[in-house]
Amino acid sequence: MVCIGCFNLSVLHQSHPFMIPETEQVQETSPINLKGEFKKGGLRSGTDPIVVELQGGSTLYTYFQKDLGTLAVTIVGEEGQVFYTTVNTTSQSVLIIPLTGLPAGSYTITFSNEYGYMTGVFDL
Repeated sequence: MVCIGCFNLSVLHQSHPFMIPETEQVQETSPINLKGEFKKGGLRSGTDPIVVELQGGSTLYTYFQKDLGTLAVTIVGEEGQVFYTTVNTTSQSVLIIPLTGLPAGSYTITFSNEYGYMTGVFDL
């Protein structure tokens, strides 16, 4: 994959549910509607395998509802800038991506591997 104008985003990996300390104020969250699918063997579930929320306009919280193996996570800005990381959903159920420092605009996030993809759009 060619990465034009790549940035090194600081990505936090967690394998346990995200908990907010009682002293912190909960920020507004906006769900990101993802489209696409993964075709991996096993029983089908009625829930989305990936849930993404933009919190406080500056952080993406990604919850992996199923084991999808290793995924490439790509974020592309409207100016063509590309940011990406990988995540192993076998050992990790939550991915937190801080977006501070990114310019305002529209971005597309894509989760992909050999079994398929899911993609959605969000604004900063």
